[in-house]
Amino acid sequence: MQCANRFFKVLPISFFLLIFSNFRDARADWLFPGFRISDSGIVTLRGLDDLLVFYLGAGVIGHNAGFAATNRVTGTKPFLGNLYTQVSAMAIFRLDGSWALSPDFHYAPLAQNSPDGKESTNVFSFGVRIFYKIFKSVDLHLGPSVLFYQISGVGGLVSLNNGLSTTSFAAPNGSSVSRLICLDTGLGLSFGAFRLDTSILVSGFFSNSKRSISPLVTLSVGVF
Repeated sequence: MQCANRFFKVLPISFFLLIFSNFRDARADWLFPGFRISDSGIVTLRGLDDLLVFYLGAGVIGHNAGFAATNRVTGTKPFLGNLYTQVSAMAIFRLDGSWALSPDFHYAPLAQNSPDGKESTNVFSFGVRIFYKIFKSVDLHLGPSVLFYQISGVGGLVSLNNGLSTTSFAAPNGSSVSRLICLDTGLGLSFGAFRLDTSILVSGFFSNSKRSISPLVTLSVGVF
């Protein structure tokens, strides 16, 4: 369990370091995130037609949409699941005019706390997708992804309703990480140096009882 928690915390940091280490080896024509300068001094936007583009972005990810438990404080059931703010990094390797390969990862740096403050949760995912450009600025993507879900507890007791009265129950102490193998499918829109990606991560595809759906929206900019 401790190894899994260490992996959950270290891997996103390592991925960021790997991405930024490529700056020193990147082509010399990059001028500023999302822009480049040619030998003749003409500044242009990086776009989807570049052979290799790295993107950094941010957005939201909803965990377990449609299956999240009803909030016992507000009495509502979140349609999109538990929403997290996520930061992302991805690369697009152009294979030919229409096809591309794209490894990506998403990490929620801000954990969500339970209403009683005894638990916190966050998510992290990475995957590899195949892109197919259907229009000049629109592409479809499909590929495998792994979604990690971490629950951390501080221990102690929490009072919960038990019929007409309340009963004290032990709160979780420590951390645990669950892993879901998902199918990532979605649509991307490119405009200049920027991309807007919408995805749905589906696990347990053939099981009504185990199926999990996580919507993902990311706005990113090509940095080199």
